[in-house]
Amino acid sequence: MPSGVYKRTNEYRAKLRAAKIGKRLSAKHRANISKSLKGNPKVIASAKLTRNGFQPIPLGQKHMTGMGYVEVKTSNGWEYEHRVIMGLKPGDQRVVHHIDGNQGNNNRENLQLFNSNTEHIRYHRTHSKD
Repeated sequence: MPSGVYKRTNEYRAKLRAAKIGKRLSAKHRANISKSLKGNPKVIASAKLTRNGFQPIPLGQKHMTGMGYVEVKTSNGWEYEHRVIMGLKPGDQRVVHHIDGNQGNNNRENLQLFNSNTEHIRYHRTHSKD
């Protein structure tokens, strides 16, 4: 066996599992797990690895994305909170604008709805903060 390659023994797998406990898995990793388990991808994608295996993430749980947006767990999966507040369904092409520029501020008074991204871009061009 070449150096740097580990045998996939049960002991090795147990160590890997222990190292991952409590950590969120990337979308690619969840897809690989669901393929290997031949399970329901929706269940695996909405689960978190714990000491007892995969546990479903409860509806309504929120987290912040790397871009500063708040995502909330719904029956449709993870959705941006500002789109949920504005009543937009997945696939709706309308755009939600944060008036104060703070993506984490999802108060209804701070959100403005545009019918298209073109309208939203036009708004930013005419209301730039120069």
